[in-house]
Amino acid sequence: MPVHVPIGAKYAATSTEMVRTDFVCEKCGHRAPVEVVASGTAIKEAPFFLFRKSAADAAVAEAPEVAKRNALNFTRLYPCPKCGKRQTKAVMVLILGEAVIGALIALPVWLVGMFVGLVAFCTKDGPAYPMYLTGFALAFLTIALVVRRGYVKTTRLAQIAVEFLEAGEEGSK
Repeated sequence: MPVHVPIGAKYAATSTEMVRTDFVCEKCGHRAPVEVVASGTAIKEAPFFLFRKSAADAAVAEAPEVAKRNALNFTRLYPCPKCGKRQTKAVMVLILGEAVIGALIALPVWLVGMFVGLVAFCTKDGPAYPMYLTGFALAFLTIALVVRRGYVKTTRLAQIAVEFLEAGEEGSK
């Protein structure tokens, strides 16, 4: 049985920040000041256990910046209170990022389907096309489910994090 020998140390720091910024809708031009509360985590590694203090300090210093970036992303993903639309670019970046993760998860599924199809084709036990199609269908389904999960999770977090400061336009908080 192999024994895992650590060759370094990882340091993580989490920060929660409140950011005041302006909400600007790209569809209708609505502008409003908002407060966004978001958290961010930074992870730094000290290879071979060298520079542990520097890695820990770097994680602590980077965590507030990650939280502020998350807060601005939540602002972009929040639907406009006037027209109800989300910012197209922010949604596309979110979907693309989740699709890449889904594709990485789906790759083994597709490879297994291709392998089984190749074995079926080489042994003449049956047509290989159904297995190829099954592999593609399962890979596509995996990507779609990962994208949906990430989109729903992130937009719900945006709904919770953003609060409008103008009277009568309160976000959920």
